Amino acid sequence: MVFFGRLETRKGFALFASAVRRVRESLAGLDRIVLLGPQDESGAADRMRRELGDLAVEHIADLDSDGAAHYLHAHRRESLVVIPSPVENFPYAVIETSLIPGLQALYSSGGGVPEIFRDSGGARLFDPHPEALAGKILERWYAPADDAVPYDFAAANARWLRFHEKALAARRDRVSIVQPDARNVDVCITYFNKREHFPELLDALDRQTAQGFGVIAVDDGSSDADARDVFDAMAAKYAPRGWTFFRQKNAFVDAARNQAAAMSDAPYLLFIDADDLPAPDAVRKMLSAALVSGDDCLIAAGCFIEGESVKARYMPLGPDLAGGLIDPIVFGPSMILIRRAVFQSVGGYRQVRGAAHEDWELQVRLLLDGYKTDVIPEFLLRFRQLPDGLALTSDEFAAKRRLIEAYEERFARIGLHGAASLMVALYRRCQELEKAAREQVPLGLRLRLHERVRQMLSQKPPA
Repeated sequence: MVFFGRLETRKGFALFASAVRRVRESLAGLDRIVLLGPQDESGAADRMRRELGDLAVEHIADLDSDGAAHYLHAHRRESLVVIPSPVENFPYAVIETSLIPGLQALYSSGGGVPEIFRDSGGARLFDPHPEALAGKILERWYAPADDAVPYDFAAANARWLRFHEKALAARRDRVSIVQPDARNVDVCITYFNKREHFPELLDALDRQTAQGFGVIAVDDGSSDADARDVFDAMAAKYAPRGWTFFRQKNAFVDAARNQAAAMSDAPYLLFIDADDLPAPDAVRKMLSAALVSGDDCLIAAGCFIEGESVKARYMPLGPDLAGGLIDPIVFGPSMILIRRAVFQSVGGYRQVRGAAHEDWELQVRLLLDGYKTDVIPEFLLRFRQLPDGLALTSDEFAAKRRLIEAYEERFARIGLHGAASLMVALYRRCQELEKAAREQVPLGLRLRLHERVRQMLSQKPPA
């Protein structure tokens, strides 16, 4: 039996080990396990040897892609190959093994793997948990399958072309509104001691490919005298453009955003932090996307920067309430475009002084109230985390609490008050178990928990 892939939990190594332990005594003739791939988790191969006792375990770590393919081809008649990674998108290794004639192979049904074999049946696929893999190993060990149809690249290419033809046809129907009227949006900026980056943000707005939008900037009681001077200097510089700058007593970021929004009469509001940078066409693309989609709120992908360097790229998942309860980062960065009428209907940002995550909480409330939100899959924002910024200095417990409270209000309507706190606690316990045991069972628990949260959130309140 051959494990093919890097020796790490993410590639299904622990899943494989757990499944083999379950069926080891039932596999007549099994005399060797081959681990074909580099060891990305220290001691993984030795751990397998300890767990399987008298069964020989050979680790082959020095073959490149071609070498591994030649090895599998040479041993195709006497081997069962397992590629158990549960999180792959579209793995070439799966395609390459499917092209080896006579190779008996099993693949996790996670990610995009089922799409690879959509035209050849599912006898080679298993659900990504130990019991399912163990059962599939037993099945194929004693009854080798004859359905090993190679990956059909011609059919896949045809489907891909049809998809793009459909997308192009849809775009032609909407081309008349690709160039929006930027006067329909006001950019709302909250400022607090951000003198170093504020001028850079305003310059980026000044250079946008779409012009005519308004800017409403509020200094939320900056405590630094130099920061106040920079704000006043920017107000004077951009006064000829009609942009609005005003100062108020410190009320915290959520209240400052609400105040900026209250001064707007535009159909759309675009919120952005004073230390962030929009792409040159961010206003045009976000407003165009809103008009084309009809969505009530849009977020975009962003690049996390330090200085001038991009440290990470971040593509949010968007409207995923169950995922957001566990990790609200799925909701995206703080730059959002929202209909002003929708913003007003939900009461704007809920004002909780000292607690961050006000932008993520707004996303939760929008979704729970049935508004349409989505993600623009383009990197339209560069954002920072400054040492004195809210993300790093606010009370973490208070920030998490304000998010959970948004869920609890909805759970309470169906008689399940406290369910959100319980879900978060259970998830954290699953993480602890996974770290300790290095098994995939906690992954299964999380998947079932995610599905249960989704079901509960979709329930309607009793009449």
